[in-house]
Amino acid sequence: MPNTKSAERRVRNSARRALSNRRSKTRIKSLERKLRDAIKTGKKDEAAKALQAVSSAFDKAAKSGVVPVESARFGFAPFSSIMRATSTAVSLSALGMTAIAPLPFIGSVLTSAAM
Repeated sequence: MPNTKSAERRVRNSARRALSNRRSKTRIKSLERKLRDAIKTGKKDEAAKALQAVSSAFDKAAKSGVVPVESARFGFAPFSSIMRATSTAVSLSALGMTAIAPLPFIGSVLTSAAM
């Protein structure tokens, strides 16, 4: 129980901030879920839009201090890698090349003529 007026204000402000932080984190998680579903189903256009939304949400959360900047970078990076790998896999399959060595975070390492 707060003893002073300033302590009462701090309690109110911290409750307000906690609600805002929870709202931001929940939004990020739901956008990540939508992105994962779009990637799993193979809908490239939907996945690209979802990737942009996830990136924006992470950036806004980092800017307002909801998540640390490094956490935002680490949270967004795997999705970006997956999107690059899937778009490369699609373009490589058109060229007759294949993917090898599955990895847990991007799905596969792609072979190329330069290697």
